[in-house]
Amino acid sequence: MRRLQDERGAVSILVTFLIVGGVMIGLLAMVIDVGRLFNERRVLVNGSDAAVLAVARGCALDETQCDISALPPARDLANSNAGPDAVSDLEELCGSGDLGACRVILDHPWECLSANEFPNHVRVRTRTRESDGSALLPSVFARGFGFDGHRMWSCSQAIWGTARGANVTFPLALSACDYVSNASATIQIFEPSNFNPGQGSTCAIIDNDGNEIILSDMINGFFYVQLDDERRDCLTPVAVSVGDILPRSDNIVQLCGSDYEEAFQSFIGVQTPLPVFDQLPSDQGIGTTTMRVASFVAFTLRGYRLGGGRTVGEPPGGWPPECRANNRCFFGDFGSAVTGDTGVDPNAPNLGLQSVQLIP
Repeated sequence: MRRLQDERGAVSILVTFLIVGGVMIGLLAMVIDVGRLFNERRVLVNGSDAAVLAVARGCALDETQCDISALPPARDLANSNAGPDAVSDLEELCGSGDLGACRVILDHPWECLSANEFPNHVRVRTRTRESDGSALLPSVFARGFGFDGHRMWSCSQAIWGTARGANVTFPLALSACDYVSNASATIQIFEPSNFNPGQGSTCAIIDNDGNEIILSDMINGFFYVQLDDERRDCLTPVAVSVGDILPRSDNIVQLCGSDYEEAFQSFIGVQTPLPVFDQLPSDQGIGTTTMRVASFVAFTLRGYRLGGGRTVGEPPGGWPPECRANNRCFFGDFGSAVTGDTGVDPNAPNLGLQSVQLIP
């Protein structure tokens, strides 16, 4: 009898091990299959994010190319970021303007939110696609329970528009009245003695979105500006945002050091963001010391003329009379550029420097 009881105990232990082992195997199978799903989700998001950012950047730089012609490059980017097999399906490319209307938003935790409140937006949807063309991500272990696979997909959106901020290195700020879209310009330094608050001129500019902006009591020209109290060179970038108040300076040596001309020359032929001001505080008169940042331009410096007749380059047609003798001027080209993810300011005029931003 004792022997029979011993054998029963051994069988119970064996059965317990088998049950626990089966549960552990099942859990392991679940972990592997679920892990593959999460990995597939990650690579799909990478692909759709890369595609939507590229399309948004292209739209910001050239709105005439912001249409269905962006589909093949977007598909290539989605695939190149789709993991080892480099294959996915670009299910939808849509957005504002000529990109075409987006389909109805689905009730799904991975769905994009509505972006209709943004005037410039693009949406990209991608979904699973295997090398054999199947839309199912096959299961490793769950097939034994009759589960063939799972469909995974991703939705990404981006907006573009006037940059809310920029990393500024060149210590100049321009009057909005001097802005000319995609053109060259020669700009003279602002002289406080020529400006009387309440008696300034009125100017009208057309921004890159076609909006007319009327500015009253404005001045023309540029300031040297102090970007940061701690900076004593013209090589360290400083984060500047729309709405910032920047101090004006007449002493470029205090801003950049004695080697300021070397710093200036390093910017020749390089497109760089410059702050644009649209107003001066009303309580300041002659000798105005601060200005408000209204937007940013993408400017390529071509040459300059400093006091004492020190000159680098020369604008087409030569330096105008107001830039001769000891007057300070510089010339260059306004253009278009996209900065990093500094955010979009829908209320700031689009003067050439834009930002691209992912949204939910």
